[in-house]
Parts: sequence; structure tokens; C-alpha cells
Amino acid sequence: MAFVEWKPAYSVGVPAIDEQHRGLLDIINRVHEMMKRGGVPPELKSAVQALVSYTRHHFAYEEQMLRSSGYPELDEHKRKHLAMAARWRASASRSPAARRPLHSI
Repeated sequence: MAFVEWKPAYSVGVPAIDEQHRGLLDIINRVHEMMKRGGVPPELKSAVQALVSYTRHHFAYEEQMLRSSGYPELDEHKRKHLAMAARWRASASRSPAARRPLHSI
């Protein structure tokens, strides 16, 4: 069973964004599975770096899409992205194998 499973309630109704959200969940689930198995640090570090890279790409893409469409709550949405990145960095500070890549979000 996945750590986080996609639910229809997560859909934002924009296929490209929903696809990226599914991709993020897939990577999160891979990282979680590695951590449960006691993943080898280089493999875990690589998976976390993939999560960081994909998250950066997704946040930038989503924010640009929202900006282009004149989304009235863009600033609040960006704050949510920043808060999520801060939570991940805080979590990374408790995870030696993942610490360095997550600080670069």
C-alpha cells in the first residue's frame, strides 16, 4: 500500500497539474518505501534529489500557469508552496541521509 494514494478529491481539474501531482506522490511513495527498507544512503539521496527537482519544476510550472490565468489567490498559493518547502526542510534536518538536498528547495 502506498504511503500517499491519489484520490479524486485531490484533482484540481487541470490535467497537466493533476498529472504532476500524481508524479509527486509517486516520488514521495518511492522515498517513503526506501526509508522503510532502510535505503542505502546514495540511493535515498538520489530519490530525495529527484523529489526536490520535480517539486521545484512543479511549483514553477503551477505558479506560472496560475499567473497566466490571472488567478486571484496566486500570492496565497505561493505562500503554501513556501510553507510546504519549509516543512520539508525541517523534516530533512531530522534525516541525515536526506538533509543536504532538501535544504536546496
